[in-house]
Amino acid sequence: VFSRGFRIRFLFAQCVAYLSIYFFINNIIRTGQVSFRYLWIVLCYFPFTILTTGRAELLKLVIFGTLVFSIIYLNRKCYSFSSKKRVLCTIVVSGILFIIAFFFYGNFTGKVISSTRTPLVILSHYLGLSIPALDKVLEKTVMESGYVGTHTLGGAYGNLRSLGMNLPHVGGFLPFVLFNGVDTNVYTSFYMYIMDFGVSGMCIILVIFGLLFTFCYEELKYGNASDYMLIIYAMYSYSYIMAFHDEGFLDMISTKIIYNCLLMWALIKFLKIKYAKV
Repeated sequence: VFSRGFRIRFLFAQCVAYLSIYFFINNIIRTGQVSFRYLWIVLCYFPFTILTTGRAELLKLVIFGTLVFSIIYLNRKCYSFSSKKRVLCTIVVSGILFIIAFFFYGNFTGKVISSTRTPLVILSHYLGLSIPALDKVLEKTVMESGYVGTHTLGGAYGNLRSLGMNLPHVGGFLPFVLFNGVDTNVYTSFYMYIMDFGVSGMCIILVIFGLLFTFCYEELKYGNASDYMLIIYAMYSYSYIMAFHDEGFLDMISTKIIYNCLLMWALIKFLKIKYAKV
């Protein structure tokens, strides 16, 4: 459990790191020069990612950098065939680098390679276990609580309780199931929506998110969007990229996205004013 002060510092470090990566990549593509002065400050963000005890934040960082490079580079090259091939190569290299960092990060949280947990076993658990686990957990009988959105709206329940409303504590860790001798409580992004709104409700929610992300991408693709929109889009695109593994769309309906957007806007505004005076 992290304090509110830590969460604020985490969000600030995250926005600074993402903005630094954006400047680094943008400078390479537009000037052809590699300037690491934009990149060194990202190192200050890594201790925060380790304290989360997982590797999701590291993956988000890789996805952000890859998307920023892909969109800026493709726009600059007018989506030529050769530029698309280079982007595909970049995605492959990014994936390999992430896998290396994935195993390295495990040394900080006790998730190390052993005789029974070989690299192949670990990757198969992280990449493929969530789908059969979803099947297992949906076979169970679920008791209805009488409250709406107890899986997806945990943040809203907490905010309403802080205003004095008598509501239960919801959310938290999901129940575990056993599959092929392995305990897991990761059930793809579908589990929470099915539990709260049923299959039809899940489809409606995913269609809405799909339309939103498609609209943003089309604006970015044809160069009609600002740099700020590109950064926010790349920050939250992990939610659909990781849909096969875990729930990421919840960040889109929480107060966290408001803090992130406001903080990123303030940082960009500050830098524009600062460099305008130079």
